Amino acid sequence: MSSNVEDLVAAARYLEEKFLAPSLLIGHSLGGRAVISAAQRIQSVQAVATIGAPADAAHVAKQFSASKTKCL
Repeated sequence: MSSNVEDLVAAARYLEEKFLAPSLLIGHSLGGRAVISAAQRIQSVQAVATIGAPADAAHVAKQFSASKTKCL
């Protein structure tokens, strides 16, 4: 998750230097959680949209543990 946030911040920095700084971040599922975290570190962001983003890490961990059990 932290690498996704770092990638978003780096991409925003690149866009700001080369083109136009992003004002909107959109993310789906874990990407939604990543854009929420990244938005706090990107000054140009004015809005965030998420689709199916988990509310907290515990919810995500619970989903993965259920998948592990099914695979065994």
